[in-house]
Formats: sequence, C-alpha cells, structure tokens
Amino acid sequence: MIRNDEHWLGLVDKFQAAGVSGTGWYGALAALAHATGSQHGQLICIGDDATVPIDILTDIDPAFHDAFVAEGGGDPKVNPRVRAGMKAPLLDVLAECDFISPEEYKRDRHYQEFVLPHNVP
Repeated sequence: MIRNDEHWLGLVDKFQAAGVSGTGWYGALAALAHATGSQHGQLICIGDDATVPIDILTDIDPAFHDAFVAEGGGDPKVNPRVRAGMKAPLLDVLAECDFISPEEYKRDRHYQEFVLPHNVP
C-alpha cells in the first residue's frame, strides 16, 4: 500500500518517465499494483474496431494477451469492461460496481468463461 507522500511521488515519477520515454510501463504498472494491493496493473488501448494494439498486464502468463484477442476481449459487445470504458467520459474512474451488478456478473459469459478462469479480477 502507499506508505507516504514520498512513495506516492515515486509512483508518479515512474509514470512520467514511462510516458516521456515510451518505456518502463511494466515497472510503473507493477509498482502501482503493489502500492494498491492489486494482483495486476494494466494499460490497455482498444481500437474502434475492437482491436487491442496495446495491452500491458503485469504478473500474468504472456499467452494471456493472445487468448484475450482470440476471445474478442476488445469488443464492447463481448466485454462489459470495454463497453463501460467506451461509454465513460474522459478521465472518469470506474469500479466494476459502476457498470455491472453482482447478478449480471454471475450470468456474464465473458466474466464466467474468460476472466475468472484466467484469474484477472
């Protein structure tokens, strides 16, 4: 978890350096995941045609990205997270509970057949 302002500023510096240099995203995302108690950090870009040109996901099997693309994970008709993200105003932060109920989650094919088996909460 984030320990103090110095730790927070160190995370900010990692993201700034990654953005400026175009490298270091994995380290920045992994540090953010660790600081928030998360299993994974992710930076994903979804194209208008449901392509996934960028998907950096920390601490996961490297084959996950190919499986995600094969599953149609970038398609808003398939993936509730993508659907919600494409509808959200710029810079809005969303939590799962903002766009899917527990009942919908239990019935959603993408969550039940892809997200849960791949351990991507």
